[in-house]
Amino acid sequence: RGFSSYNAVFESLLSGKTDLACVAAASPEKLSHDGIDIMSAASYGDMVIAGSRFGELRSGSYSLSELSQYPFASLVTGSTNTSYLDKLFRKYDIRVAPEFETDSIEMFLSIIRKGRCLAVLPVFFREVIDGDPNVFEVRMDPPLPLHDINILTVKSAPRSDLKDTFIRQLKRYIQSRAEPRPAGEPQ
Repeated sequence: RGFSSYNAVFESLLSGKTDLACVAAASPEKLSHDGIDIMSAASYGDMVIAGSRFGELRSGSYSLSELSQYPFASLVTGSTNTSYLDKLFRKYDIRVAPEFETDSIEMFLSIIRKGRCLAVLPVFFREVIDGDPNVFEVRMDPPLPLHDINILTVKSAPRSDLKDTFIRQLKRYIQSRAEPRPAGEPQ
């Protein structure tokens, strides 16, 4: 089930509609809530990808500031991706307005494959672009900040061996999929 905000997640957990939730957060302080237990499951990074038109970015390492002169794509305004991209650039005092916005990840990747822009995506998408001659990862220096994937439960909810086992297995699965890997390292 998707939620529009952390508050909606908290409300669903505290009302008993949801037993546990997994959320990614670049700002763990936003997850703070008196009635909620927060367990860190793993961290993952982001990558900047570019279309073949920007071949000059295949070698070397770049800062966000250096990349700000290039066109960027994002998912539609108001999405987590757009919000994150905006906060990321503001953190480094960089002004970038996405030149392309779409509400579909397939369209998003199509725009990049056609060489029209750069994009910031979670490293999970590395396996989608591996072997694609029209897309490549831009090496970043410094690397982009990590996000935490957290498992949230209600503090007052009864614990059971079954629930604890499920949470341990979920945590292992998340770790197996979310470990940040340097570019070029096998999945």
